[in-house]
Amino acid sequence: MRALLVLTAVLFTSFLAATRQAAWADAGLTLSLSQEVVGIGLNFAGQDLHVYGTAPEGTQVVLKVDGPTQSVKLSKKGKVLGLFWMTVDRAKVENMPAFHLVRSSEELDKILGRDEQARLGVDPMSATIMSQAQAVDPGQGAALSEDKSAEFVAALRDMYIKDGRYAPCVNCHRSPQEAGMGHMSAREPSNGALRLENGQWETWVSLPPDTPLGDYTVDCYCVRDGQVVESKATTFTVRKVGLVDSLGSMAKNNGMAYGIMSLGIIIALGMTIGFIFPRGRGGH
Repeated sequence: MRALLVLTAVLFTSFLAATRQAAWADAGLTLSLSQEVVGIGLNFAGQDLHVYGTAPEGTQVVLKVDGPTQSVKLSKKGKVLGLFWMTVDRAKVENMPAFHLVRSSEELDKILGRDEQARLGVDPMSATIMSQAQAVDPGQGAALSEDKSAEFVAALRDMYIKDGRYAPCVNCHRSPQEAGMGHMSAREPSNGALRLENGQWETWVSLPPDTPLGDYTVDCYCVRDGQVVESKATTFTVRKVGLVDSLGSMAKNNGMAYGIMSLGIIIALGMTIGFIFPRGRGGH
């Protein structure tokens, strides 16, 4: 009987230890999105996407969101003969994401070296992205000189930052009061902060009104002692919905019908305006 009790105690202790190990193993990095498809309709004025998950104890979290790669034509204005302001140079920037955002639960330079930041594509001012992009002649497709290419790529990066498409993580460090870590809530956008508390993290990705259509990649990294110990990735899609989608499909697949419909709308608007605001007639 005594031997049976001892055996039961040993088995129970082993069961508890195995349970603890399983629970610890499950407490890893997770990554979730509030939605996997963002629909752009007639009234789309931008949207905040909630990104959240869990992280192992003692780690920091770095998040990167990249949008679809696009080719963009740019023009450089300047004075000709010191009098006329006109286009003096043109280029097409290729292999550059139309959206780029980096979030971190701690200042990047405190948790990752610059080489590791560059490897992950989260270094300040989108330096890695800019090094991969290239400016070419829009007519011939030939690569521009290194200096000219860097000038146009930097100009596009600055334009994206101004439009809210780029948010490079220049300084992600915030105090607990600034980051709102005292109260984890999914009700309010985080104003650029990535909140991390008790193994749970969250942030918000602000999509501007002119958000590019296409597939977006979301990469999340757990960092400990300057090294990435775990990573997760997922995607979401931005696409047209409703009337915007229908009109876009018509313009692409049936240009004649789209043109006739557009002309009909213009004529109808003109007749309506003429009926509401008739011309004044002269007379005595």
